[in-house]
This record gives sequence, C-alpha cells and structure tokens, in this order.
Amino acid sequence: MGSGVLNIHILEYSAENNSVTTHGVLECTSETLLVDSTRLYVSGYQHLSIFDINIPENPVFLSSVFVDSDKINIYLKDDILYLVCGVDGVVIVDVSNPYNPEIIKVMGDNYMNKQGVAELDNYLYISTTNGAAGGILYVYNNSDTHNPIHIKAVGGLGGTCLVREDNYLYTSFNGLKKIDITERENPILLEEFSLPATAGGIYVGDSLITYSANEYGVYIFKDNHNPVLSVGDDEPVAQTYFLSQNYPNPFNPVTTISFFLPDPSEVTIEIFNLLGERIENLIYNEIMSKGSYQVYWDGSSHPSGVYFYRIETANFSEVKKMVLLR
Repeated sequence: MGSGVLNIHILEYSAENNSVTTHGVLECTSETLLVDSTRLYVSGYQHLSIFDINIPENPVFLSSVFVDSDKINIYLKDDILYLVCGVDGVVIVDVSNPYNPEIIKVMGDNYMNKQGVAELDNYLYISTTNGAAGGILYVYNNSDTHNPIHIKAVGGLGGTCLVREDNYLYTSFNGLKKIDITERENPILLEEFSLPATAGGIYVGDSLITYSANEYGVYIFKDNHNPVLSVGDDEPVAQTYFLSQNYPNPFNPVTTISFFLPDPSEVTIEIFNLLGERIENLIYNEIMSKGSYQVYWDGSSHPSGVYFYRIETANFSEVKKMVLLR
C-alpha cells in the first residue's frame, strides 16, 4: 500500500482469517503505485521506480527513470507505461526491459494540466482540469502505442482520477462525471453529480462507485449503467453547506446549480443581475432535507451578461457569479 510521500508498507491480508501480517517497509518515496503480475511501479518526486515482486514480501529494485514532475499518475498497457505528469504532460515509457526503461515520447506542453488517463480498444483518453469550463478530455488513436495520434478535444469532460469501467469513463471536477464512450471517438457526458470537493480518488466495481471527497468524506453511488447514478442507502459523510459553481459556465440559455445541505434547512436561491436587482427566485423559503440537490435556471428571457446566484439558509449564505453568453 502507498502512504503519500512516505515509505511503502508491505502487508499480507488473509481473507480466511481476516488478519493482516506485516512484512516490513520498502524504503522508497511514493506518490502512486501500480502493480502488475510480477512488477511494482512506484512514482515519487521526479522519478519512476520499478521493482520485481516475484516474491511479494521481498521486492527487488530493478531500475528508475527521471521524470521532471512532482506528481505522477500511472497507466500500463502491455509493456508501455503512460505517466500522467500534470503540467508536464504525459510521458510514454517502454518498460519491456525493466532493467533499462526508455522514454520514447512526451505528449503535451507546459500549460495543459493533465490529470488522468484511460484506454479502450486502442483509444487513449487523457483528462485535464483546465481549459474550457469543466476541463478538457483528449481523445487519441493508440493503435501505435509509441505514437498516439490526436483525434479531438472535448470541453467540459475533463477532471481528475480518470477511471474506465466497460464503455464508461468516470472523472471528477467539483463532482462526479459519467461519460459514455460507446462511440470511441465521440465521448458524451451522460450525467454529472455535484459534490463538495473534487475527488481525491475514484474506485469503480460491482455496480458501485466510491468517491473520496477529501475532508468532506466518502460518497458511494449505485451505478446500473442506465445511465442513472444515485447515492447509496447510507448518507455521504459531509459536514458543511456547499454551493457549487454552475455548470456549464458560460451557458446558453440553461445552466445547473448544485448545492449540499448537511442538515434539514429552509432554503432560498435567488438570481440577481449586475445591478444587484433580484430578477428571479429559483427556491423561496422551502424546507428541504439533508442531501445534495440541483436546480436549473433558464436565462432565455434575459440578455447576455454577468449574473449572480445566492443561496440563503438560517446558517449559511453564499454568492457566485455566472455568465450568460448567447
């Protein structure tokens, strides 16, 4: 298991006895781990290290590669590693010879904040958290793993922690996004669920999505590929009120405003123009239960410009800006 920038603790878990045995500590700074059948790949500050784990309790160091980045996520296809290095792009490394890994290509530039990577049927998907509102998802033809060919960039589909399950991608940008890639070259946003924080991690399996919202707790979604997502029977662990940035923004003419209530509350949500005049009430003094909500504003009867939306409860008030752009 990984422990941030600390060492790696080697543990053996027995399901039969429900017990854990400690086999020691691997002295290696770690940010992200990836385990293959016989190898362990460890990313740390400006490096990737490769270990032989034929004997799991006794990893053997094989080699390392210098990567000029302080944050590295890892994706492996066959003997090709894709190192997602934030502002430093994506570094492609041939690890067919684990004793002498070779950097064969660097994708990207110094202003695209690349965060996640996934692959399906020779298509590579790379997500970022900058650019258009909601980040950008890049699509590549990856038939030649040494030289992916750029196909398109789709605004609003980017984020962190890109995970693939079947024909769907899951990522996070102020909440959970579910993206359909049935048509490999044309990813489509199926659903977005606003949450108090961008994910620190996403795990998908057994029709459940586990979403770590950092200090706001862990959210568990049921996902039956309908494509409806729903929060599980247990309430997410969240402690504070939260008003999300509207999405999309800029918008024309409809936008979504999401918010979270940690307790039952009397809620008002109002829209104001640039002069501070209230032009619409989306919710007015409505008693609402604890949970996550979404409301919609249709600005079709208003001119392009800057508007503000405000949430008011007995214990919380916040204002955010949005742009109607025709």
